[in-house]
Amino acid sequence: MKSIGPLNHSLIESKRFDLKVYRGVIDDINPKEILSTVLKENIDVAIIRIPSERQDALVRLEKTGIPYLIADTLVYYHVDLKTYEPGELRNRDLEFIEFYPEHFEIMDKLVSEIFSAYKNHYTSNPLLAVDLIEAYKEWARSYVTNETDGKCGWLVKRGDRFIGFATCTFEGDESEIVLNGVVPSAAGMGVYGDLIKFLQQFFKDNGYSIMKVSTQVYNYAVQKVWSREGFVMKQSFVTVHINSMMNVSRIEKRMIDCTISTGDVRKYGHMFGDTNRLHFDEEYARNKGFEGRIVHELLANSAISKYYGTEFPGDGTVVVGYSYKFLKPIYLDQPYRIEISFPFVNSEMGIYKSLAKILDSNGDICLFSYNDLMKK
Repeated sequence: MKSIGPLNHSLIESKRFDLKVYRGVIDDINPKEILSTVLKENIDVAIIRIPSERQDALVRLEKTGIPYLIADTLVYYHVDLKTYEPGELRNRDLEFIEFYPEHFEIMDKLVSEIFSAYKNHYTSNPLLAVDLIEAYKEWARSYVTNETDGKCGWLVKRGDRFIGFATCTFEGDESEIVLNGVVPSAAGMGVYGDLIKFLQQFFKDNGYSIMKVSTQVYNYAVQKVWSREGFVMKQSFVTVHINSMMNVSRIEKRMIDCTISTGDVRKYGHMFGDTNRLHFDEEYARNKGFEGRIVHELLANSAISKYYGTEFPGDGTVVVGYSYKFLKPIYLDQPYRIEISFPFVNSEMGIYKSLAKILDSNGDICLFSYNDLMKK
């Protein structure tokens, strides 16, 4: 796994979504560091988790200029296996079978039945188009019992029918229940509670001191069971998706050469009354620390808007929303290139999400602009 600052490249999720996905658990928001990493690595989606008590720091993400959304709140429960004694099983007819590759089809069927209506942070993000059931099948299969990798799984069987499962990890003196559940037809019978008791006893007998388990905060039913079985809430994290989409385009990227001339600036300034000396007085601009006169920010964006309305999506296109961030000034009479990508395309509905970058002659990003488009 490649680590860049606070973020790690997630190969599994990158493959799953056909995007460049990075992940990280962080204690604070450093917008400069996050922006630098996103730009350096051309990240499409950065999934970060931050302790809920620090969610006030999320407002600093605004400084990156990149769209983001709060995708879920994850709660962690712990039980001390050294002092806790698991209770007796309520259902004596249950059989717990260790999970091996020969059980893949059984596991796939259980996942389909248990998680058909389940939602998590992926489903909160409209840019992550994925069959969640297939993702969960892949995830569950990755926990086939393998002591070397610190993973194991268990299937729950009653009679001739499999009705539940749990996947787990273990390292040091800690164990963790990961993906788990019982089929809806077995709910309310104490089966899930018995599965938890079985796992507690198994890891306790094998010398583990701590057991952890987590879920989305809204998943109240399992939290009630965990509380009854000795778990207490220890941590909670806010999950945030930073939808930078710096690398992906669902259609071919467009590259446009662009130079904004002195005449363009003069016309724009007089048309709208913006006669700021930074745009018209060379000496004044240099005295303020610039290399020369700079282009009006909205004039730079208008070069992008022109493309949307005349080339693609073309006539009838309206910009229904946009945001932009300057990283470097844009100077008059200098050559630039505009790179336009389309991370989201729904041509049937005429809805497009586009990212435009203005690059200088060194290939550095001077401006990036997120644009929501609709073609009438």
